[in-house]
Amino acid sequence: RPPLHMVLLDRRAAAEQATRTAIERGYKRPGYVHLVHSEREAIDPARLGGYLAARSVLPQADHLPVHVARYHDRVGTSVVEWLRVNRPDVVVGFSDLVAWWLKQAGVRLPEDIAFVSIDHDPQISGGVTGVLGSNLPVYNAAVELLIGQIHLNAYGVPQPVHTLLVESGWSEGKTLPVRISKDVRPMSGRRRATQKKRG
Repeated sequence: RPPLHMVLLDRRAAAEQATRTAIERGYKRPGYVHLVHSEREAIDPARLGGYLAARSVLPQADHLPVHVARYHDRVGTSVVEWLRVNRPDVVVGFSDLVAWWLKQAGVRLPEDIAFVSIDHDPQISGGVTGVLGSNLPVYNAAVELLIGQIHLNAYGVPQPVHTLLVESGWSEGKTLPVRISKDVRPMSGRRRATQKKRG
């Protein structure tokens, strides 16, 4: 197959956005669960790169090991064990399947742990917060690219080949609430009234 232009979802941007949003909402120990069919899929520069880039702002002590799970782990046994050992406060999931695994294991989202997906389908997993995994933006961008090639009277094998990365939208669910830091104590009623009177 000759090299041709490609239009793809920007998976790195999705992973970085999901992780960064969790950190901005007050989570300190984000852990990433990566899903694979085989060992050769364990190295994923896009998703892993996005996650690692976003968590780099956190202290080294809060850098948790990435967990690589196989799709055939039907009940997510390895994921639950990883949670027990590493104790993240939010899970950044490869897809909504990770959230389903956690629920099947009796983990309450977000009461027990928060969750954000980097490949979310709201029609299948309603209530999950995350980056939309729909390919519709890719289809639209591919059509625009094709129209542009027609207008340029471009034909044959392209030189150079272009790869267009399309960022996805965000879907706000219930699994990633803003976290109130334990270091911030609520102001007492008397203190609020005093400050209001002084103002």
